Formats: sequence, C-alpha cells, structure tokens
Amino acid sequence: MIERIKSFLFDKRFPHFLPYILIKKHLTKIKLKEPKKILLSLTFDVEFNPIIEDKHVEIFLKRYKNFLEKNNSTLFVCGKVVKESKELQKFKRCEIGLHGYAHELWGKEKWWINKKPIDKKTKIELLKLSMKNFKEKKIKRPVSFRAPYMISNLETLKIIENFGFAVDSSASTYLNEDNLPYKHSKIIRIPVSVKPIPEFKKIFFLPFAFYKIFNMQNFCKFNEKEVADFIRVVTSFQEANKIKPHLVFLAHSYEFFNISKLKYCSPKNYESLRKMVKFLKKNYEIEMVRIKDLAKRIFI
Repeated sequence: MIERIKSFLFDKRFPHFLPYILIKKHLTKIKLKEPKKILLSLTFDVEFNPIIEDKHVEIFLKRYKNFLEKNNSTLFVCGKVVKESKELQKFKRCEIGLHGYAHELWGKEKWWINKKPIDKKTKIELLKLSMKNFKEKKIKRPVSFRAPYMISNLETLKIIENFGFAVDSSASTYLNEDNLPYKHSKIIRIPVSVKPIPEFKKIFFLPFAFYKIFNMQNFCKFNEKEVADFIRVVTSFQEANKIKPHLVFLAHSYEFFNISKLKYCSPKNYESLRKMVKFLKKNYEIEMVRIKDLAKRIFI
C-alpha cells in the first residue's frame, strides 16, 4: 500500500508537478527535420485477458499471421501462452520474445494497478518455467523481454541478464521514463517510441500531462498528419542524442477484437494499422526489423 501511495504522489504527470513539467518542456528544444531512413519494429504483446475469452489469442495468431510475418514483427508472448498455444509454433520470421508468465507485476507497485509485485524467487521460477515451455514447443529461446504493464526494476534486469536475454523493452515511456535506448550492463534497453514533449488534458478542470506513446490506443484512428508530426519529433530527438532514427510500435493481441469495456478495441484496428504501415513505407525509407535486430543497429 505504501508503494502505491508513493507512486501516486510522485507521478510527474499530475498537476502538483506542473512547474517541473513546464520547465522540462521548455528545456526540451528539438530542431525538427525530416528523417531519411527509419528502422521500424512492430511489437505485439500476446497475452490472455480476463475481459475477453482466452481463445482470442489463437484467433489473433492465425488471422494475422501473414501480416505479422511479412513485417518482421516481434511477439512478446506470456510464458503460459507459449505452453497452451498451437498457432505460435507455425511462425518462422517473427521474433518471439517473453512477456512474463501470466502477466504478473515485475516491478514496484503502481497506484493504478491492483497487483502485488512478485519477488526475486518467483521471477526466477517463472523464467525457468517459461524457458521450459519454449523448449518443449521447439520455439527458439527468447532473447528479448518486455515486462507486463511495462513496469520493471533493476532486480528484473539483472535476473533476465543472467538468463541470457540481450534486449529489454520494458521502459515506462508513458511516464516519460527512459525514452531513449541505452545499454544497461549486457542488456540493451529499447523503449516503445514516445513523444518526449508533454501534452496536456484537463480532468476536473486540472491540467494533467501525458506523453503520447506509439501504440494502438493512441493511433487506432489513423491520421496521416498526426503520424507525420509524431515521427518528425521523435526521430529528430533521437538524432540529436546520436541514436539512429527508429520507431517501436506497440499493440496487444486483444486490441483487434470488440471489447465493450475498451471501446477503442475493434477488428477495424487491423485496417488502421495496415494503412499506417503502408503510409510509412510510401513516405519514408522504412526497414522493418525485429527488435533484437534493432538492438544491434540502433547506436550510431
């Protein structure tokens, strides 16, 4: 409970941090320019979801396999899904990374998540069980990891490094944490792309900051101008920090199905994503890469 309260009080998106946010926004000066070449990694968190039937995972993998394979996508799959899925073994070109075991919490408690973090012993046990599932299904041992909820900590990074992981994509970029790739010991941390300049919305007449992350929820209604502006800011910020221009997109398997509690979720999201990828390929020099390959090429 104490950790949840602390996460609430120190959430820098909240109004009591407004002076800090405005100063940071002012200091984040970006000389905008159009990128010449962009490395693009499409990533999908494949997980069971309590508000939709579990069979959606198999439908997702089967229905969208051609699109996922064609675009060298990365699937971050829960260890439990690896054990139960029959479709996952059919993938040849996609990278299959790990997304926890059953979507547990691999970092500190947060005010918006009603879950307790798992301890070090449990993390090790779940990683061993996940690796066993990969081996039994004859799926290549994963080298990329994304913690559920994109919440991790130093303990988790150390443990996955000991298990031979080379890439982590768990940074909480929606909180504007670690919004650029960097090396942590033997791990290369590659966050989902996020606009580094905060935007604001009013809740109960109070200004709340938010950082637009490159995900299905924010871009489910594809808009060319919005995407172009996002790319210009993100890639210019990367180049200013000597990082090759790249984009990491995030979607969830359940977001391509109708869910009454999540109104943006719909089969129409596939068409929106397909159009966005087509737009990117038409207007930029795009190379589709799996996230483990992006890690090898990202630093200038």
